[in-house]
Amino acid sequence: MFDLAFFQKHDFTNAPLSNGEQFNSRFSGLNPMPSSKYAEMCNTIYGNTFFLNDGVHYKIPNYPIGDYALDNLLYIQSFSYQEAGPAFYTQRTNATSYQILFTYEGSGELRYDGKRYLLGPGDGFFIDCMKSSNYYTVGDRWTHCVLHFYGKNAGYLYSLYNRGSILFRKTLNGHFQKYLENIALCSYNTSEFRDIEVSNSLENLILYLIRTTDNYRMMGSDIPKSLRAVVDYIYAHYSESLSLETLSTLSGYNKYYLCRLFKKHFGTSPQDYIIQLRILRAKELLRDTEMNIQTISDIVGIADPNYFYRLFKDKTGISAAAYRKNIRSE
Repeated sequence: MFDLAFFQKHDFTNAPLSNGEQFNSRFSGLNPMPSSKYAEMCNTIYGNTFFLNDGVHYKIPNYPIGDYALDNLLYIQSFSYQEAGPAFYTQRTNATSYQILFTYEGSGELRYDGKRYLLGPGDGFFIDCMKSSNYYTVGDRWTHCVLHFYGKNAGYLYSLYNRGSILFRKTLNGHFQKYLENIALCSYNTSEFRDIEVSNSLENLILYLIRTTDNYRMMGSDIPKSLRAVVDYIYAHYSESLSLETLSTLSGYNKYYLCRLFKKHFGTSPQDYIIQLRILRAKELLRDTEMNIQTISDIVGIADPNYFYRLFKDKTGISAAAYRKNIRSE
């Protein structure tokens, strides 16, 4: 379960608090004061919400997010663990946010997209807050966590998840909870790499949810054998010079049709798929070896180290040297 030392405690047990009373103080205590972009981000989520807080709520402090993260990364808008009482209620519409909620004890109900969902221990949902939603305690208590996030590619990642039910079911102390705890830890971290770490931890959580959907488990059943052969070849030879013409010959398709088919099944082009594998392998070598960066560049199939430096930073948001320093410090 969460280390609540990372969270700020707010007790509304004897004095339930509505949004009108709380919104004016949401920036209090921030140092440095947030940029205009950060303030605008907060308004997109809080400004379209009506709620009544009841019970004891624990909230990750609203640390200012850098403008680079707001433009290029995933970022947390709010993250809280709530021991909600019977009067707890939230209604939201037209909010620029995606929300993940997970139940630990008690019961709650969600109304979303014309449907009603009863939530018990181990039940969660993942929704787009541009659509109208409201959720509230059923009975006398509802212990749950709420994570709001947004940023570059958030909509695309949500679209990969949202191909079936918005609901998911997980064990209370399983992999899903570990991903949440890591997000809390990264958010509380005061290092200069916090925005990047938070983005990476959010992406890992979302990818975990995507991979555990029924749709994901069914993916691949309709992939042509010739395309599977191309992917197997890429995995075996990504560190070599791989041309689109070579892959085209292997598949039996012309290169234009191969690119369309590859994008349909894997969401990216063959060239970008190769780059992703090279960057992934480079991360492993930076983490686990003492090899210099030029040697790593050559091992993963990028002969020009200057191109590798630029590519690594473009794909990860951080230089290879800074990535190694950061991962070693952890």
